[in-house]
Amino acid sequence: MASVELSQVYVPVANYCVQMMNALNEFRKHNILCEVVIVVNGKQFYAHRNILAASSPYFRAMFSSNMREQLENKPVILENITAEIMEELLNFIYTGSIKITPFNVKDFVSASNYLMMTSLKETCISFMKAMLNPSNCLGIEAAAFKFDCSALRGTANEYIYDNFVAVSQTDEFKSLSAERLGEYLSSDDIRVEREEQVFECLMHWINHDAEARKGYFKQLSQHVRFPLMSPYYLADHVETEEIVLSSPECTALLLEAKNYHMLPDRRHLIKGSRTKPRRSMGVISVIFAAGGIQGSAVMRDTYGYFPSVNRWSPLAHMLTARCRHGLAVTGDMVYAVGGQSREGMCKILFPTKAVFKLSKYLYCNVSFKILLIAAQRA
Repeated sequence: MASVELSQVYVPVANYCVQMMNALNEFRKHNILCEVVIVVNGKQFYAHRNILAASSPYFRAMFSSNMREQLENKPVILENITAEIMEELLNFIYTGSIKITPFNVKDFVSASNYLMMTSLKETCISFMKAMLNPSNCLGIEAAAFKFDCSALRGTANEYIYDNFVAVSQTDEFKSLSAERLGEYLSSDDIRVEREEQVFECLMHWINHDAEARKGYFKQLSQHVRFPLMSPYYLADHVETEEIVLSSPECTALLLEAKNYHMLPDRRHLIKGSRTKPRRSMGVISVIFAAGGIQGSAVMRDTYGYFPSVNRWSPLAHMLTARCRHGLAVTGDMVYAVGGQSREGMCKILFPTKAVFKLSKYLYCNVSFKILLIAAQRA
């Protein structure tokens, strides 16, 4: 048997690098062999020049040969960072571990952006994406813009548009600038089921500080698409608002909406941005299934599948359970015709009867396409 050459064997020592960095961190905490003094808000921190330079391009440039003499024996003064955050950053630089919470993540993004610590910044961005919810998404979007985090800003903006109604009920929404609110209200991309919700969001923002904000109503109301609202809502809710009645500009918008409803054959004459449905209110394809047989029972259940949200939803029951029937749609009504009331019985022709009123679930001014399925078996 050939002998095994053992003159050179490389055996990695487990956790050697971790142990060494932990030892250096202890050196830092006790000012052992430290060459750098960092001052933050009057508090001193000791560190090793090479460790800082290896972890941050900001420090690397600072300690490069052309600046080293200028900084010799002088403290490094950092601004825009708190002492608490600086201590956490130094622990991260020496150990690679950091505790990120919803309360400190924006401070870490600011500090990592300032010190050009890319890996920490990306970790914070991933954390902020995961913590997005209606109550914080506007603040996260603002932070992303401030610190030039384009990917985070895109994710936050998409979340805001997709959850606009829920976001409008939060404290952050109340603090939006009029300019930023105008951007949202004018967008086709905000997800709302009805245009009435857009008006309610605007009034929620105005009423938070009515005296200071009533002057913005004229400008912001131009982005509300009044012709797409129910005429009953216009009469019962919009026209009863004092701020609406006192605004000649808004009165003109209401007149436009009334003409849109009263003169449907002339709608092509007043087409514009205010008569264009937002994307979430555009053409809605619905697969509608009604009745059928489950086991030995004839069903009167109806269901609608909405591809836009990939969900089946139970709808209004038919007045009579039936199978082997026909379905038809006209206007915003679905009709079930004929069929059998119980499997095995002779066919019974039921009088034409509306079983589902679409406008109860879809705004009637929105165009829609429907695929009807008269279910036979579940």
